Amino acid sequence: MTITTDAPPDQAPDAWPHQPQPEGAQWISGGAGSGETPYVWARLAAMVAVFGIAVYFFGAYALLMILALIVSIVLHEFGHYWTAKRSGMKVTEFFVGFGPRIWSFHRGETEYGIKAIPAGAYVRIIGMNNLEEIDPADEARSYRAQSAPKRVAVVLAGPFMNIMIALSLMFMVFLFQGQANGEWTVKGVQDGTAAATAGVQAGDRILSVDGDKVESWDHFRDQLNAKAGEQVTLVVDRAGQQVTLTPTLKWRLSDEGAAAIPSTPVLKKADAIISANGQPVATFADLKAMLEAPGAPVNLQIDRNSNTYQLIVDRPVTNLPAADKGSGGFLGVQEDPVLQRESPIGAIGEAFGSMKDVVVGTGAAFGHLFTPAGLSNYAGQVVDSTQATTTIPVTNEAGVLTPVGSSPAPDAAGAATDAARPISIVGIVHVGSQAAELGLWAFLMLVATVNFALAMINLLPVLPFDGGHAAIATYEGIRGSIRHEPYRADLTKMLPIVYGVFAVLVLLGTTSILLDVLRPPSIK
Repeated sequence: MTITTDAPPDQAPDAWPHQPQPEGAQWISGGAGSGETPYVWARLAAMVAVFGIAVYFFGAYALLMILALIVSIVLHEFGHYWTAKRSGMKVTEFFVGFGPRIWSFHRGETEYGIKAIPAGAYVRIIGMNNLEEIDPADEARSYRAQSAPKRVAVVLAGPFMNIMIALSLMFMVFLFQGQANGEWTVKGVQDGTAAATAGVQAGDRILSVDGDKVESWDHFRDQLNAKAGEQVTLVVDRAGQQVTLTPTLKWRLSDEGAAAIPSTPVLKKADAIISANGQPVATFADLKAMLEAPGAPVNLQIDRNSNTYQLIVDRPVTNLPAADKGSGGFLGVQEDPVLQRESPIGAIGEAFGSMKDVVVGTGAAFGHLFTPAGLSNYAGQVVDSTQATTTIPVTNEAGVLTPVGSSPAPDAAGAATDAARPISIVGIVHVGSQAAELGLWAFLMLVATVNFALAMINLLPVLPFDGGHAAIATYEGIRGSIRHEPYRADLTKMLPIVYGVFAVLVLLGTTSILLDVLRPPSIK
């Protein structure tokens, strides 16, 4: 039953007797009489519960990512809406969310409102497919009655909005924050590490390692990895003066080292093992001996990106591979890249360059996914996901205990290629909350990347995507121009393709949500 503000007072719910609302506003409920209001509250409660669950699992920053996704999708749909209106088409609905209505109002011929499930938005344009039955009086204003260029413009307006959002955000990032110019300094030095012992300080710029010039941060890491356990000579620039330091490098896990300990929770490449059961660990062989020894669980203290983690190995590990490939050199410093702001023209160029990188990367990832090797790898990730995860407590440098979500063990199938797998809305929210913790600019770059990805997916030339509607409109326009009369494609012949695409989407969506819950993606 629908209660409108135009109804007599005795017909309105007691809870809403004097609420100011837009003209024609409606509170929608599911019962009759004064018992209708609880249905509205139940739907509101369902919406709040969705946000609450996100906050519980991903933290308060998850709300920012959910809001960013909703705004991005609403603007996508607004592109369809505005272009359709400008083209004279009849738009009957514009809703944020899906499921039962919570609140709506009519303005003109369109109903605007909010629904209970905040998972996107939609616009309803009459006559979007040739099988829809509509009032003959509205036929001239239907989508299908318009020229091919108008229809193509309407369906492409949504992805265009996502592209414009992404370019605008990236432009802001490059203009106001800038990007790394290749130079870097030491951001911080961890206590008790080789860097701290040797006297490396925040703000130092490391010029060379054993006389070999440091070209970049990645080059510097490679230089250290080749000298694990050795004393090295560092030349650093400190406030304009060159200082020579001679630290003895400790060691950190390599790919082989991380994979060598299959039952250890979430050890990763580049983790630095500081101690085991309170005893300093000097080499990979020392760790190997401790883990293989029978007895009580082993308490590992590790450094990961200048954060201290506490890991518990519940059972001894046996049959570890040889230790000679298990480690790389560890100094104990964190990179602070030097950022250079772009001019407005330069920021535009960088934004388009980043768009190209996202398009190429996303296209390559999707292309690989649908190869036999890609599908096999993805299936392996899904099968192994429930057996290759754990949850660990983490302490930061101040010793404050914070929860960390489940992550893959390093020997898990596909662990090295997780970044190339599909990510669901659950994974996007998880990564978005991490990006928000890193700062505004990291968050905006992620939102921009997500918008580029939304645009690319929607441009796929198959139904039900926007690209599929554009392809059909283009085909109908070409056939019509050849015949010199309007032509409409027989959509019944395309239904098997639509059902097939829908089945693939459901399968990918379900499995990607499963992976994102059991093996959350991470940008840290």
